[in-house]
Amino acid sequence: MQKISPFLWFNDNAEEAVDFYLSIFKDGKILRKTRYAEVPSEDRPPCPPVGTVMTVEFELFGQKYTALNGSPIFTFNEAISFMVSCESQEELDRYWDALLADGGTPVQCGWLKDKFGVTWQVVPTVLTDLISSPDPAVCSRVTQAMLKMMKLDIAALQQAAHSGQTHPQSMIHTQDPASEIISTRVFDVSRDRLFAAFSDPQQLAQWWGPKGFTNTFDEFDFRPGGDWKFTMHGPDGKDYANHTRFIEIVPAERIVYEHVAPHFRMTITLADAGAGTHMIWCMGFESAEVCERFKPICIPANEENFDRLAAQFS
Repeated sequence: MQKISPFLWFNDNAEEAVDFYLSIFKDGKILRKTRYAEVPSEDRPPCPPVGTVMTVEFELFGQKYTALNGSPIFTFNEAISFMVSCESQEELDRYWDALLADGGTPVQCGWLKDKFGVTWQVVPTVLTDLISSPDPAVCSRVTQAMLKMMKLDIAALQQAAHSGQTHPQSMIHTQDPASEIISTRVFDVSRDRLFAAFSDPQQLAQWWGPKGFTNTFDEFDFRPGGDWKFTMHGPDGKDYANHTRFIEIVPAERIVYEHVAPHFRMTITLADAGAGTHMIWCMGFESAEVCERFKPICIPANEENFDRLAAQFS
């Protein structure tokens, strides 16, 4: 007999929730159900009618749970969550997408809420190994990479862990949050649609830059190692030459490039946010001092850039 097991209080949809979890985690089954019995009203708190299912005992991967139809007295919160350990990105993606189905909400760092309000962590098993490294620099890089993610990306976490060794020639590997400018927004379009707005130079030229700017693209080689050379024409009549080089491209997930002058590395991450997409821009500068100098320019400029992008989808 299992001495301790989770007991989940739902309003009136415990059966629906159990069916939902059994459809996601195939190694599971319903063990038994109980129903509300006839009890004098003065001897019972407010609860569903007689004959209504009261509890559903079920099992996932050998772990027993009980779901209760308890009426809307209590609700779930993030203080309790269930962690799903995944051996591969394919497994992680599958559980992440399934748990978010039909109205779930992504949070951050691999956390999400399903449509019933239950909180889950969908986590690769390799993460614990990386953040328990005896090398503090590895722990720091992996943790900072994780904090920028919604759905966790195994390859990106591993790249962060080994970036100090595998890319000694890289221009910027920010380890200090004070050296970063992070801008985020949720767009009411799919990740594929948002990725296309960047990967298609004709679309990109229409929205890139702050309010009032236009662009002339001289070169747009959208692949790792490819150059993006363009001129931004400001509303003041001045021209601003730009040169960037793409470092990493993962379709519909991530774009990383390095900008030559001013010198920074931009990481653009796309993550599901219900029916839309959460886009995160992280600009990593060479030092906190340089970052502080550019914050008054970049923060409002990024917001104007997001406004222009949103207008493309309206």
